[in-house]
Amino acid sequence: MNDFEISYTGKVADDHQLDMRRFGYAIVGLDHLISSGLIAIVESRIAKSRERVDFTIVAQPPREGSVEVIGALLSAYQATQGTFPFWFELLDKNAPTIIWDWLSFAFKSLGGREVDADKHMEALIKHANKIHKRETADRQHERETKFRSDQEWRDLFYKVLEKERWYAAKVAIPVGTSSNSLRISNPSNDDDVTEIDVPMAEAVRSKEDLRINDLVELELRIDGITKHTHRASVVLSDEPETYHHGEIRDPLIDEKYNPYFDALSSNEVIRVFAKKSFKGDEIHRIYIMGIVGDSPRLEQI
Repeated sequence: MNDFEISYTGKVADDHQLDMRRFGYAIVGLDHLISSGLIAIVESRIAKSRERVDFTIVAQPPREGSVEVIGALLSAYQATQGTFPFWFELLDKNAPTIIWDWLSFAFKSLGGREVDADKHMEALIKHANKIHKRETADRQHERETKFRSDQEWRDLFYKVLEKERWYAAKVAIPVGTSSNSLRISNPSNDDDVTEIDVPMAEAVRSKEDLRINDLVELELRIDGITKHTHRASVVLSDEPETYHHGEIRDPLIDEKYNPYFDALSSNEVIRVFAKKSFKGDEIHRIYIMGIVGDSPRLEQI
């Protein structure tokens, strides 16, 4: 079976380091999240307490620019008694892609990117229908197959996700502290990567439902910066009387001389790349990712 890869990138992760406690929480969270997703798809139900899929988690050798956290190999499916042999074949062949779609759905949905999560939901339904169609063709078993409509599959996956929300938050813990993003590679397409950045990770960890918008250009004025947290108070040019919570994620903020403190001292308006998080219709926080004109990478996004 092909591996699937998860990596943390940015900050100390670029030097192949992660806080051990946060890393441990992330691994435990990943174990619960993957197991519950596979049991839901294969068994068409919510996993019981402490029930899990037996798979191996392997830390990878360091690669330039990130910590390759996991290469996971599904060694057996032992969730329940009465498992049919063809399930081993299906999982052995399709598990990496199923896991990628499940994790992508989970983190995009909880990370405030519900629209982006929809394509993974559709893929999960196709995976599930394929598995259970194969089950009905196996005449050796005696169990009556329970069919689900697409809407019933949707309802089940959302119930599982809500149940595992606490564990998903643990996987997102290193993002924003030890790293800048969590990347989940599609085992079927190296160019297709699900990336959970700091705004999405904070939405995953939040107890409230937050929505994250696309990267946009904003004109704003910085009213204050807390140096050790990089939190800021900002005023948008099109809302001059309203102050918003901001967070500066641009690495330039750590430089001795940088445009953000210059803008603070001069009280000038600057143009930035940013993402907004929303609680309902209200702006919850503005994440400043870079200065327009100073970050070629961001300009290409």
